[in-house]
Amino acid sequence: MIKFPTKEAPRININLAALIDIVFLLLIYFLLTSNFIKQDSIDLKLPKVESVGKLDEGQIVISIDRYGNFYYDKTQISDQNLDEFLALWISRSADKSVLIKADRNVAFDRVVRVMDLSKKHGARKLLVGTEPKWPLSP
Repeated sequence: MIKFPTKEAPRININLAALIDIVFLLLIYFLLTSNFIKQDSIDLKLPKVESVGKLDEGQIVISIDRYGNFYYDKTQISDQNLDEFLALWISRSADKSVLIKADRNVAFDRVVRVMDLSKKHGARKLLVGTEPKWPLSP
């Protein structure tokens, strides 16, 4: 019996190095272009404006939900403790600025209360948090 040489099926090699490079480049692109500003987990519907500013790291951020409850970084602050809380944090703050993020449907006297207490304890800047209207005007 004669043995004929058999051809082996060619092996198909897929070079994954280029694909992995592209995936890593896309990952880096999305990491660099994403928004890293810390956002509240409190459900607030902020007023909309056409001009936009930026959030500084040293600011004390007080949030007021639609029911008029005060929050500092997800922690609810009672009406009675708000005065003491602002006195303590404003005295520790370097730039003495307070950012008030109030729901657009909250009673205005709740916002004025935070503004009044902040000024009483030495706040130099009072800021109001807003959302941009889209699309932004040039």
